[in-house]
Amino acid sequence: MKGAHAYRTWFSLFWLGGVCGSLNLTGGCAESPAERITFEVRARSEGPPSLTQGEATLTLTRAELTVSGIYLCASSTASIDLCAEARGEMLPAVVVDALNPGPIRIGEGEGFEGRRGGQGDRVMRSAQLSYGVQWLLTAARPALAPGAHASLHLEGRLETPTTSQALDWRLDIAPSAAGRSTGAVTFAPAVLSRETVLTLVLSPSAWFAQIDIASLAEGDEDDIPLEPDSSTYSALVQALTSSALPRFEFHSHPPTSAGHR
Repeated sequence: MKGAHAYRTWFSLFWLGGVCGSLNLTGGCAESPAERITFEVRARSEGPPSLTQGEATLTLTRAELTVSGIYLCASSTASIDLCAEARGEMLPAVVVDALNPGPIRIGEGEGFEGRRGGQGDRVMRSAQLSYGVQWLLTAARPALAPGAHASLHLEGRLETPTTSQALDWRLDIAPSAAGRSTGAVTFAPAVLSRETVLTLVLSPSAWFAQIDIASLAEGDEDDIPLEPDSSTYSALVQALTSSALPRFEFHSHPPTSAGHR
């Protein structure tokens, strides 16, 4: 990890540097430092880009999700209280095409080489991520991360037997005062290596599972508005931070040259 990043949230600052005083974390401050490595991060979409409820069909033509922090944790529930068990992260903001079946490369993470079994194993079991909005230690309120324009940008069309309306929505999903943007994403125990590929699996249609899409067509406007205080806005935020979190998949591929890609 490359020292202090100006855009780290309070969660990342505390979690990766607040207890040990350095980034040489290996599952406990008393252990010898593990080897620092980089690993590839990808993303892909799963499920259809459309959702039908009764006679209403919503088809997404654009679903861009900004990911500005992925934090990998040793515990089964990612938490700032488990700083000394951090395993890796990807910090820069990147816009992900959540409709692309991919997988597509979205960036590079940094972490520490893992190992399984025995005392002081270096295994990951959960993660948290942020969506383009940060809350710095020195800031009074959340703000967009450098390079981010919105947490989520959706475009599409809602069709019913009597209407056809477009939507063009932008949402900002801010972390709490504790620096958390999402609940914990859990997965089967995994370890990092130079051959690791982490893939985020996104399901845009699942973001609308708790929304009555037919009710969105009740107005007579050509475009469907989205207000920050609406139940639709709240349901989308709830989905991305709790009920429809990205799924994390870990795979390996051979290094291309002398252990490096």
